[in-house]
Amino acid sequence: MIDEILSGVSGNLFSGGLAFVFGLLARRVWSRWTKTRPAGQLWGVLREKRVELVLTTAPESSARENSSLVFPSEAIAGGEVSSYLTNMLKVECRTRLSGTFPSTSWNRNLIVIGGPVHNNVTRMLLSRLDAGVEFDGHAIVLADGRRFQAETTVDEGGVTAPTADFGLVIRLPNPFSSKQHVTLLIGSNTHGCLIAARAMLHENVKLSSRAVAGKESFCLLATAHVVSGEVQQVQVVESWVPGSALRGVAASPVDGAASLREAISATDNSAT
Repeated sequence: MIDEILSGVSGNLFSGGLAFVFGLLARRVWSRWTKTRPAGQLWGVLREKRVELVLTTAPESSARENSSLVFPSEAIAGGEVSSYLTNMLKVECRTRLSGTFPSTSWNRNLIVIGGPVHNNVTRMLLSRLDAGVEFDGHAIVLADGRRFQAETTVDEGGVTAPTADFGLVIRLPNPFSSKQHVTLLIGSNTHGCLIAARAMLHENVKLSSRAVAGKESFCLLATAHVVSGEVQQVQVVESWVPGSALRGVAASPVDGAASLREAISATDNSAT
């Protein structure tokens, strides 16, 4: 009798333990899924697990000395994006510099950090895409004519320092490959690139996901204060779906290495 009772109790404890462990694992899986799926959709890496991350080669870089410099805020943005995609979404990130970007990589899944003033990869892609936005120097100009530009102040020593900046996220199909996408993280000034990146990271993922409403192609405009060189309080202030038509020399995506080289050459020639 006692043995039967103990056996029943043991069986119930074992079943209860299994149910507890299963429930704990299920909650962890569900929690991770609810965190990673919005981020995966936002970055477009639910299926594509490899990306090329392109940082701007700063003007002070020297080919003669074999040295390449990167703007500090953009280097931070690149590190945060790479860490997030690698650790959270298990995406393989390969980092490149715009000044040495190989022609064989144009048709990959690209994340490019830096504006068209200094980043030739951004400049090339913007010449082929209809994002509903233009650049006038460092000013971001929307289709309705509104302009957004970094705000600065001059201290008593005559040093100009940023006080606020704007970041722009553009995500569109890659004009060099219909199967891939490009995500451009651009700033009015260099701090804006970090603002654009952080609009797509961590606690901002759900807010940005709601703003784009699950669209694969989208643009986000974000802003933040810059205090002592540090970006604070990133906030998305505008979102829109860009036109799907491509602009510039190519009217359709380009596939294949030979066609790719010809298209790049045609774009370079048209810009001169």
